[in-house]
Amino acid sequence: MPKSTTPTYTLSKTGEFSIRQYPHSSPFASFFPGIAGEWGIPMWVFYVNRGQGIASFGVQDKDHPIMEFLPASRAWRLVTLQGFRTFIKIHRGGKLHYYEPFQFPRTHSIRVIQTMRIEPHELMIEEENRDLGLTFQVRYFTVPNEPFAALARILTITNLASKKQRISVVDGMPVMIPYGMADWFIKHMSRTIEAWVQVDNLENGAPFYRLRVEPHDRPEVVHIDKGNFYCGFSENNGKTNRLTPIVDPTILFGAVSDFSLPANFICTPLRIPRIQHASEKTPCAFGVAEEIVPAGGSVALYSLFGHMSSRDSLNASLPQIQQVSFFQKKEKENQQLIRELTHPIAAASANPAWDGYCRQSYLDNVLRGGKPVLLGEKRKRVFYIYSRKHGDLERDYNQFVVPATYFSQGNANYRDVNQNRRNDVWFYPEV
Repeated sequence: MPKSTTPTYTLSKTGEFSIRQYPHSSPFASFFPGIAGEWGIPMWVFYVNRGQGIASFGVQDKDHPIMEFLPASRAWRLVTLQGFRTFIKIHRGGKLHYYEPFQFPRTHSIRVIQTMRIEPHELMIEEENRDLGLTFQVRYFTVPNEPFAALARILTITNLASKKQRISVVDGMPVMIPYGMADWFIKHMSRTIEAWVQVDNLENGAPFYRLRVEPHDRPEVVHIDKGNFYCGFSENNGKTNRLTPIVDPTILFGAVSDFSLPANFICTPLRIPRIQHASEKTPCAFGVAEEIVPAGGSVALYSLFGHMSSRDSLNASLPQIQQVSFFQKKEKENQQLIRELTHPIAAASANPAWDGYCRQSYLDNVLRGGKPVLLGEKRKRVFYIYSRKHGDLERDYNQFVVPATYFSQGNANYRDVNQNRRNDVWFYPEV
């Protein structure tokens, strides 16, 4: 392995763990806390140190995915194709230069540094490409304290060159699972189940993905109102523009059905039809932007991928969630939520790594044993929130449940509950 690609590991004094050249490090899998606050709707999210990180996410359990649940071994293989993708065309000197960041460089001559930064509340990946004169940064975090579940994604592209650069950007997911498509259908009947797929609300720039009815063999027909959604906008020098959504993958990839290359984006000017064929097939969720990035300047693409109770609820939320201030507020709230949750064990020793280890261990205990909340007029009833069975990608046998409700708590093993609630008499003596 060339020295330029040898991974290095760093733990900062603030608790941020970084992996420089992370695609070249040994593969691992991890997950977000999946905590949205007492009055929020949680989301489960898993990531790996390949591609753009996020490998699976959704609500409730494996049967309600937005990005398909994949065991670790499959996630390591497929995340670079089925996970989040970013396609760039740079208009320079009358020519177009195509590039996809966060993939393995096809030659070691390309000067690329790819870094993953991990904190308890969010995940960040960065790529610096000196040959293109561009850096790419992606931040992920779940949205707390809202009546819907969502994963926030912020892509920031910075121009390192001394001249402005005109770029075309396509960013998003090549496979967006519609609500109602359970894990068994995805893995065993993915072709047939496409007949139930419905994608609408494109006229509002926020596609809503669902099955029309529950695909069960019974006499009554049960219509599905809930759905998964995508929406996004760009921000450049204080000005925001709604991203043009793509829901039909053939518009972008053409005949390249394995998603390895966005053929229509590379070979021709990308044409998005006024009416997209968005049903009876497995859809995608991409946003398109045309931007001029000034020398030393940046452009940011803000995207939400989540679940809503209805199309009407989504449209009513759009004015609020399509604002830079919304993302900034929720990112700060998410960090504060995890910080406050681990405050009972907060330590201030001479070793910041040990202090961070205490908080992280305590957070893991909360996820398995829960946090006690006292209810009732006399506050004598103890109710545990946030607990659930661990369902990480390397424990793929676990049928975890993270209920999409307020005061969420899920299933757990008896051993886990006893093991992790023993310390409550110390940290929460009121119980």
